[in-house]
Amino acid sequence: MTENKKKKIILLSAIAFMLASIIVLVVYFSAFRQKTQGSDAFTISCPNLEMQVGQIKPLPLEVSYQEAQLCYQIENSSIVMIKNNKITALSAGETMVKVEAEYQGKQAFCSFVVSVASDGLGYALTENDNCKIYNNKIYLTSSSCQFSLSVYDQFNKLILNPKVKLSSSDPENISIEKVAFGYFLSAKEDGFVTFDFYQYDYSLTFEVIAL
Repeated sequence: MTENKKKKIILLSAIAFMLASIIVLVVYFSAFRQKTQGSDAFTISCPNLEMQVGQIKPLPLEVSYQEAQLCYQIENSSIVMIKNNKITALSAGETMVKVEAEYQGKQAFCSFVVSVASDGLGYALTENDNCKIYNNKIYLTSSSCQFSLSVYDQFNKLILNPKVKLSSSDPENISIEKVAFGYFLSAKEDGFVTFDFYQYDYSLTFEVIAL
């Protein structure tokens, strides 16, 4: 092998070594940079939450820095309450909670929905001039009256046109029937009327106080 060929081989080997070293350094610093950027990232996530009325749970938050300061905004504060990083279900319904986290000048945001269910259905009675309703008692100020009854599901959503069976403790003296805008009640004596929402395995009984 001539001297020129030896020099050429040595030169090519040196160039190949330098190129390989450069590639290794580029790959290393790229990976290091990605790792550093990833460790500096400030993130927060908050999945939706299902609860029962009266239940207390830890907030469903995942924050990249536990030292972050958190601020909450509750859409409907009558449904849930937040204190000491715990959430308390106050009443049936759904509400959104917005969370703002701050750490060393960095901010992150997320929001989640809390669905709070009750043990059974809810209801609301609307009286008219001929009857007064108080504490599951219907006081008639005339021989008959008409009223409306709204029924709500476990999440406090109105049930439209629920199927119901009506009955009274004394059909000869107390009658209850469904009419276009609610229910029509007439009574000659005190007794009870029952609304059986059989689709939901739920019934309501009201004491009737006749005039």
